[in-house]
Amino acid sequence: MWGLALLPFISAGAGAYLGGYLKKKGENLATHEDIEKLKEQVRVVTTTTKEIEAKISDEVWNRQKRWELKREVLFEASKRLAQVEDQLMRISVTELAKDSHDDRKLTDIYAERREWIKAMAAFDMAHAQVALVCGTETVDALNNFRQTCTGVSARLVEDNDSKIYENSLEEIAMRLSEARTAMRKELGIESAQ
Repeated sequence: MWGLALLPFISAGAGAYLGGYLKKKGENLATHEDIEKLKEQVRVVTTTTKEIEAKISDEVWNRQKRWELKREVLFEASKRLAQVEDQLMRISVTELAKDSHDDRKLTDIYAERREWIKAMAAFDMAHAQVALVCGTETVDALNNFRQTCTGVSARLVEDNDSKIYENSLEEIAMRLSEARTAMRKELGIESAQ
């Protein structure tokens, strides 16, 4: 009988113990599930962060490479501008010497004209590259310089206008300045004033 009297107490104790055990087990299971969810969220955030970093890195790298290409093209164009300006002056001197009946040989005159043609061909190649990587302002500024110089050279050679170079120096300098300003702007360099 005592066994029967103790049975409710033993059952209550076992039930309390089992209830506490199951409650603790349930809490542990819930915590484990929460940790797994948290791990998955961290993994997703980490993956997304890495993708964003890679994209930003690629964009920065691409922007840098485009700027470097633009810089190379514009440096080449700058050299060609100077070459055309110099060769225009040289052809002017040659044509003036021809008009003043200097003893300069005809072959020297033609040699300077060939150099002028080479300088313009090199400039045109640089101008074509500029057109690929630069904006219209820079392309137009280089084109205006080219048109001014070719107009002067045509009047020197074809029209025997011995004063055209001297009379056009201001316009040539202005067109050259416009071209250089546009190129500096294209590179993001402040204009030298």
